[in-house]
Amino acid sequence: SDVCSSDLAKQVLRHAEKTALAVAQSGGGGGNVTRYAAPFNPPSIGLAPHVEPVHELYVYLSSADLSSTSGRNVLCEITLRRSDDAPLPAPSRPPPDVDGPFVSITGVRRAYFQSTLTYHQKKPTYFSECKLLLPVDLGPRAHLVFTFYHVPLPKKTGKKTEDVTPLAVATLPLMQDGAWMVRDGEANLSLAATLPPHYLDAEQQEHIKWLDSGKPLFTLRTRLLSSIVPVGDALQRTLALGYTGRGAMVGTASA
Repeated sequence: SDVCSSDLAKQVLRHAEKTALAVAQSGGGGGNVTRYAAPFNPPSIGLAPHVEPVHELYVYLSSADLSSTSGRNVLCEITLRRSDDAPLPAPSRPPPDVDGPFVSITGVRRAYFQSTLTYHQKKPTYFSECKLLLPVDLGPRAHLVFTFYHVPLPKKTGKKTEDVTPLAVATLPLMQDGAWMVRDGEANLSLAATLPPHYLDAEQQEHIKWLDSGKPLFTLRTRLLSSIVPVGDALQRTLALGYTGRGAMVGTASA
């Protein structure tokens, strides 16, 4: 497997060197930096099987309507939770710098993702891409939590700025009865002021204080890239026919 992975990496590198064109060079503290541009229609290097498991979810934030809140400088933070047994933790700034499933553009892994900060916008629009390296053992109640904060601007007086203020929160369940729920495409979510424990349960929905009577105020898009989870709708429906909801297939013998 390591040999195959190494050979494939070398093949891709040779392909990139042949098809990319050096378009500019600039000097810096670390020496000359060469920038490359790849053509729109590079020659194909052929198909290759996955030599390692791939299980990635891409989330693209689109827009949110926070008109009914007091927020002006809005930041969206995404976290992955395996359960809704406990209430959401209180926000901390800066967030704890621990390893997690979210991958930044520099390759650093964190336990959260933060969007760009929009100033004086109650209806922010986003162009942020979030990449998650999903664990294989997500669990039946795994979900994403989107928390919107108001971030106060630094004061010119030099005094310490106030803590961020939570404005709204939304959830996106990833699993249901052992099956993958998220589909590629757009999702429209309702925003809540706060969430009680067990907020994913249907009987808890009436206890949630929704913004604007529960209208879908938050829009995002998702794309799953996985060699582990069946992403085709037809295949998922076929597998769901035999699932009992208790982790066993219909007709499976039990001890």
